[in-house]
Parts: sequence; structure tokens; C-alpha cells
Amino acid sequence: MFMSTNQRFGMPKDKYQLTSITDEHSGDFMSPTSDLTLTGTVMAGSGVNKSRAGRKPKDTLPSNSRDLKNLQAQRAFRERKQAYIKSLEEEVVELRARLNIPQSYVKEPREISHSPEPVVSTAGASMSQEQQQLQEQQQRAILMDQSMLIESLNSRILALEAENSMMRLSSVAVDFKSSFPVNGVGFATSGE
Repeated sequence: MFMSTNQRFGMPKDKYQLTSITDEHSGDFMSPTSDLTLTGTVMAGSGVNKSRAGRKPKDTLPSNSRDLKNLQAQRAFRERKQAYIKSLEEEVVELRARLNIPQSYVKEPREISHSPEPVVSTAGASMSQEQQQLQEQQQRAILMDQSMLIESLNSRILALEAENSMMRLSSVAVDFKSSFPVNGVGFATSGE
């Protein structure tokens, strides 16, 4: 005799049987499993209010003091982070107002290339002077770094030359020709 899975495990036949469900308010066809809970009943108002994805907030406070302190520390951290972000956003607005540059002149970050051209394309004469001064300072810093590198390399060369000359003077001179006589072909002779 053929038995269904529900009958084999002693489950009521109609409670877990999946059939198509239509929404009472709209009449739209819904998935057979979308509104079922683990017990097989349809959730009330399920098509209207979808729950948000992610971890749900806890309704009760933690039982031990350690978890409570961790929860308070997390909350304080989130608040400090939000306050810091807000202060940074305010500072950006303030700096843009201080520069008094229209937004149409400022390039978007994705438009900025890694070329030496300035970020602000057509600003006032004072901005171009400030940019020139900044570029000159950067070039001076690069030249200073390069000159310091050259000086350190020159000092290292002098130290190596001095070490090389000391090694030449202290080495033992060996006359290999007199120690190992060579015949005309270039091979050492054994009997001479």
C-alpha cells in the first residue's frame, strides 16, 4: 500500500499540504511557501509588511552585567562614530564655504586623473597662486629628498672605495707563475 510522507511520519494530511495561496486584498498569486510559518499556518498580513533583512534587535536586556556593559559600549561606540562622521561632514561644508568655489568648478573624484593638472579647473587668481606655491613647495621637497639620497649614496661610495683600497694593501701577493710552471700548451707539467 502506498503511503505519503506525511502519513509515514504521523503528520496530519491537511496541515502541511501546500496549495497555492492568493492574497485576500489584491487577489495576486503568491508562492505556496512564502507565507507559511513552521507550523504551516499563514501569517497575518504577510504580503503587506515585509520584515527588514539582517539581525533583529533584542527585545529584552541581557541577564548578566558583562553582556549589559558590552551592549552599552557598542551603543556608545556607534554614537561616537555618528558624531565624528557628522563633524567631518560639517568640516567639509565649512571648508568648501571658506574656499568659496562654485561646485561646477570642482571636479568629481571619479573625474580626477593622476596628472599634474590642478583639481580646480577655473578658479580665481588667488587660488592659482596658492596652487603654484603648493606645487613649488612639493617640488622643493622632492628635490631635497633626491639631494639627500644622492649625498647618502656618495658617502657610501667613498666608504666602499676606502675599504677596497685597505683590502688591496693588506692582501698577500702570490706569484702563481713561479709556483706552478706551465708548459707551452698551457698545462702544468708533473715532472719539471
